[in-house]
Amino acid sequence: MKQDERLLKKKEFAERSQVSERTVERWVAENRVPYIRLPKRGSRTQVRFLWSQVLKYLEKQTSKPVPLQRHMLPKALRKEANEG
Repeated sequence: MKQDERLLKKKEFAERSQVSERTVERWVAENRVPYIRLPKRGSRTQVRFLWSQVLKYLEKQTSKPVPLQRHMLPKALRKEANEG
């Protein structure tokens, strides 16, 4: 099985994403990332993450910079741009 197709635990997901485990818990609670809920064991329900799905989700969330246009500059900077 490819590494991107492995099911990751919360700790592994947090390490790969460079966020805290608490952040991952919050994302799950808010349904912000794709996850797989495992059958309930006792009072706790475990979740796993398919890394390839998480990568696709994160790519969609990545903002792409917009080229800066003159009208977007503050007035003070527009003057400097005209002088230079």
